[in-house]
Amino acid sequence: MCAIGNLKVMIRASVLALIVFLLQASSCAKEEKEFIEVLLRMPVTISPPQKSISLRDTLWLNFDFPDTLEDYLSGKHYKVVGYDFFTSIMFIKLIGPTIDQGDQPAAAGNFNFYPKIGSFINIGSLGGDIKFEYSNSRYRAKVGLVAKQKGVYSLIMLFRGGSEKLSGIVDPILDGKNRGYYMNKINYILNDGNFHFDLYKENCLVPPQLIADPIEFKDFFNTYTFEVK
Repeated sequence: MCAIGNLKVMIRASVLALIVFLLQASSCAKEEKEFIEVLLRMPVTISPPQKSISLRDTLWLNFDFPDTLEDYLSGKHYKVVGYDFFTSIMFIKLIGPTIDQGDQPAAAGNFNFYPKIGSFINIGSLGGDIKFEYSNSRYRAKVGLVAKQKGVYSLIMLFRGGSEKLSGIVDPILDGKNRGYYMNKINYILNDGNFHFDLYKENCLVPPQLIADPIEFKDFFNTYTFEVK
């Protein structure tokens, strides 16, 4: 009887030890999971680059960039395959220097849109969504805008992906760890920083905190302003 009793104790001890080991292993696996935020830099070319165009002119928005993009936060480069990029363009008409951007009127209805590469969809009073073509390791989209009314306008680039997982990314860090990547916004680079901020200031209220950090402002002011005469 003593031998049987000792065997039961040993079995219980072994089961308990196994449970502890599995819990510790699970804990270690969770500790190895690493979530990395990235902030990818996306170049956008807008032409003609002058601050004013004529009523019958076409303003072209051109996206053409490789699928290996620089991360603003780390300086690393990430290859992103077949990602949507959840990019929208909003249009407002600037009507006064004492009016905040959020109170300027929606103006997508003041334009005709002519997608040449990719597509421009879900168009409403404020704007729509860019859909990229992805081939030969490049993303491309090109949309023409023709204004139907004169005025001063701003187009605003928006990332609508939220903080969801950044799908399609090829992990550039090969050290055996399990990583997840996510992105809260995109660093849209509009004409290398030539986004006509002087014209914006003349026609829209600029809160002081917007330009408190000149470096941050230059990199993240995702608004391009132009006049249609």
